[in-house]
Amino acid sequence: MVVLKVQTEEVPQVPESERVQVEHLGGNFHRVLLRYGFLEHPNVTAALTRCQLGAPEPTYMDTSFFLSRENLIPSDRPDLQPWRERIFMQMANTALDATRYFRLPPDRVVEIGSQVEI
Repeated sequence: MVVLKVQTEEVPQVPESERVQVEHLGGNFHRVLLRYGFLEHPNVTAALTRCQLGAPEPTYMDTSFFLSRENLIPSDRPDLQPWRERIFMQMANTALDATRYFRLPPDRVVEIGSQVEI
């Protein structure tokens, strides 16, 4: 079991030697921190293969990624002017989804969603 956090740093690039931090929590539980610079494109699956989590090493078919997804809906009492709300919702809808952004295998991803009023 791995709890993973991907963190974007306020530097253009993070050296490979500082990219991955693994904390063994006992048993077969691990906490992994992946650090990327703001100019880098995260590759989570490649980084996880370098983690050395111990025996048994996880394989591609053993892995599931759980992601959250927010679906924006217009509010009955908007804080934004209607035209700004529409632009914001359009920008959010055209953003790259997390599966592609983090280069995760799509057949191993489970998304849990919520609706957020803006």
